[in-house]
Order: sequence, then structure tokens, then C-alpha cells
Amino acid sequence: MAEQENINVVARIRPFSAWIGTNRQSCLLLDPNNSTITVKSASKDQKFEVNTVFNEDTSQVSIFAKVGRSIVDGFVEGINGTIFAYGQTGSGKTYTMIGPDAIEPNANAFSEENRGIIPRALEDIFATLNAEVEKKPDSFKFSMKCSFLELYNERLYDLLQNNDATIKIQSCLEQITVVGAAEFEVTTYDECMHHLWRGWNQRKVAETSMNRESSRSHAVFMLTLVTEQTEGTAINRPSRTNK
Repeated sequence: MAEQENINVVARIRPFSAWIGTNRQSCLLLDPNNSTITVKSASKDQKFEVNTVFNEDTSQVSIFAKVGRSIVDGFVEGINGTIFAYGQTGSGKTYTMIGPDAIEPNANAFSEENRGIIPRALEDIFATLNAEVEKKPDSFKFSMKCSFLELYNERLYDLLQNNDATIKIQSCLEQITVVGAAEFEVTTYDECMHHLWRGWNQRKVAETSMNRESSRSHAVFMLTLVTEQTEGTAINRPSRTNK
């Protein structure tokens, strides 16, 4: 991402679904060099300019390197970061952010190649922090917590609680906090992924029983990091990964 910009817009074009076939002609004309997408139509073509354009063949590794890496680096250094995936149902949001169909991590489809931004980000975060602990075992330590919320019809649901706990968003000046959400301390990548899958499965149940459709709701997986140096004070470093 450009260092001068706080917000970047990235477009990823997914391939046609298998049931559509390979002979369909796309209505999109991509120009990755100029970061533009042209939507072709019989009446009038429309051109859109974004920060980066990825075509149908772009790998999950490349997506993370371009979109997620700088957010992870900033998060560890104490900078708030958010990755927000937006698109219509079936556009590939879940695949990009988590992986194939948000399945269990031990399943064959959830391979190194297919993992999305969130699993890759979590792995990098713990690798970076643990490396710092090994380098400075007597002067550096960290703690991290995660929470998982869903926003639907202007109401917040806690995906890590099974009750109807009241969750509220409070803002004071430039500080925004979430009150009432369950937070779980995580010390490893596997622990963090456990809560991610647990919340995701809860989301699927809620969509079935309460008619909360994914296209009309937003799932928000949040991490809060606190690091401590013996020569300094603790610094609260929150970050949010949104879908």
C-alpha cells in the first residue's frame, strides 16, 4: 500500500463458477498496470479506477502479500488496521478472507495454497511476536485477545457467546470501543483459529434460525494486542479484520 494513503481500495475478480462453464465471455476489461476496471455493456462502457486490480488467476499468497502484509506489520508496531471485504453474495469474500467455504482447518480443502487473509495474518502475527520474545526473553512480552461480532440491522451479535448479550458501540472523541463483547486471550495461532471457527459456525446457525443472511450482515473478527517492554510502558494495540 502507498505510505501516503490511509485507505486503499483493491478489486479482485473471481473466475466463473464451474456450473457456468468456461466458454462465457466476461463483461470486464482489466488493466492492472493502470489499476482500472472497465465494465462493458451494449449502451455505455464504465471505467473504474482503484488502487490495485487482481485478475482471476491471482493466488491467495499474492493477495495477502499485497493487501494483508502491511496491515500485519502496522498492527505489530501499534497501528490500528482494518481489512474490509465488500461484495455481493457469491463474489468470493469468504474465500478471500478465510478460505474455501470457511471449513474446518484440518479438512483437505483448507490447504496452504487456499488459506485466506485472516489465517495468514494470524500466523504472521504470532511468528513475529514469538521471534521478538526469543530475541528479548527478559525484556519483551505480549498478550492478545480476540472477539468476533456480527452486525445486522444495526444490531450487534456476539458470535462467541450463546446468549443474547447486549453489545454496544461507544465513541469518545476519536476512540471507539465495543462494550459487552466476550474477549478470549489467545497465545497461539491454533487457539485463535479455534475461536474463529467457533464463531463462524455460530454465525451459520444464527443465519438459519434468525434469517440473518450473509449478504446483509457483516462479521467482524477483532484482535487486541498489548506488548510490554521492561524499559517502557504497556501499549494497547487494537486491530480489526472485517468481512
